[in-house]
Amino acid sequence: MLSVLSITFPIFLLIAVGFVAAKTDIVTAGNIRGIGVFVIRLALPAMLFRALSQRPFMALLDARYLGVYAAGSLAAFALVFFGARLIGKRGLADSAIMGLGSSTSNSGFIGYPIAAYAIGPDALVAVSLTMLVENLVMIPIALGMAESEARASEPLHKILLFVLRRLTRNPMILGILAGCAASIAGWLPPAPVQHAIDLLADASTAAALFSIGGVLAGLRLTSIGWDTAAIVGPKLFIHPLAIWAACHILPAPSPIYQKAMLVFAASPMLSVYALISQPYGLQKRSAAALLGATTLSFLTLTALLALF
Repeated sequence: MLSVLSITFPIFLLIAVGFVAAKTDIVTAGNIRGIGVFVIRLALPAMLFRALSQRPFMALLDARYLGVYAAGSLAAFALVFFGARLIGKRGLADSAIMGLGSSTSNSGFIGYPIAAYAIGPDALVAVSLTMLVENLVMIPIALGMAESEARASEPLHKILLFVLRRLTRNPMILGILAGCAASIAGWLPPAPVQHAIDLLADASTAAALFSIGGVLAGLRLTSIGWDTAAIVGPKLFIHPLAIWAACHILPAPSPIYQKAMLVFAASPMLSVYALISQPYGLQKRSAAALLGATTLSFLTLTALLALF
């Protein structure tokens, strides 16, 4: 157990440091937003580019990983979405946002640091593949459903263009695509440029965890209820179980990648979950779910690693 805690405790300790720093006004909300922007737009894309550009392209095309992770995530999404629609009598946008919270993870900020400790350098490719599924499959499906209700009077092609614009502006997707392009071309940046990329990439983990703590300090459990539990429970339990089941039903990737997938699936939802929910008036519930899932994930991730 001590070896497991040696993996999870430092991760959540850094989150706690960010939380306390924000609560005690060592850093302001503006500082936290700035750190978050730095991580999302610069540090994480640099990390992804470095990881992918330095590996043979064919080694990055793990169709089994993509298939299993997509199938498990879609299963978790469908369970919550149809439960909200059929049992909870929720609207399309509400159900889609609930499904999104239960089937997408904080892969870069929390999942990757833990996976890196658990499986080593292979976590870099695993997080890239996970982000491809989340950003090219799960988020577009959820946003497309939500927007189809919010923009019911608009034609389908305008809704699809809106979702496509969101994707093309995602710096992490751009980092993944740039890294794959460099790998295909066999191109590496000049040494001074590569050193700058390395500095950015190496700053990603600590800055990401610190900013998560700062974000959580600004959230409040103001909307505790069945709706929140219906997102948090499936996120921390159903999503990893669905990935585990998919590994046993479909052609599965290597055991190391299976461990990585379970770590990502057991991580809490996206740190920007509340922001994604805001246009649909669901930000309070989403913020409560994010705070609850991130807090509880220390226990669930520690338990999961103990099973490895």
